[in-house]
Amino acid sequence: MTYQRWLKPWSIVRLNSALHRWSTIGRYQMRSEAEASLQMYRRLFPSERFELVFELE
Repeated sequence: MTYQRWLKPWSIVRLNSALHRWSTIGRYQMRSEAEASLQMYRRLFPSERFELVFELE
């Protein structure tokens, strides 16, 4: 894990249904920031699938 990823372990990812792959949308240091952004993305793009993940590695 790079230093940047270590500083921001919370990520919002989006499923690309055409490629069946997850794309990282944003990285956050605090869970509360990530959850607020996740709610915003879900409101702006209701047809897309977004998930909040915590990277340990």
